[in-house]
Amino acid sequence: MHSEKFKLDFRTKMLMSLCLSYTLILGNIQTKFSIVAAAYSLLPYVFLLLNREKKAAVKGILFIMAAYIIQKEWVFSAGGFLGSLFLFITMMFLRLLPGFVMARFALASSTMSHMTSALKKMHFPVVLIIPITVMARFFHTARRL
Repeated sequence: MHSEKFKLDFRTKMLMSLCLSYTLILGNIQTKFSIVAAAYSLLPYVFLLLNREKKAAVKGILFIMAAYIIQKEWVFSAGGFLGSLFLFITMMFLRLLPGFVMARFALASSTMSHMTSALKKMHFPVVLIIPITVMARFFHTARRL
């Protein structure tokens, strides 16, 4: 067994984050294919597990499972304020949060040099590479404090 973390290129991570966010937020996958949507929402947490961030991954998986159960059982049957609260919770955990978690995985599992070289290979303008790198370095520093 290797002692290294799960490795993917930063460009792949960025593309996965964008596709996941776009599909879950703007797509209508939850109504037709709810099991696929739940599995798709769990995908970033699987990557966190592969990156050895077990605590965050387990919390996320439990929240996704709870939100999925709430969506299936109570969102459409509960009315008024409670129904609106359940709808808000399920939309946050099943549609919005997985994209942020995938972006967190992309930033946490990539070094600054890999990120910078990947952005240069994608022919990003230097005017964008510098602020993105500074922002990512800030997040790395703030996380360690």
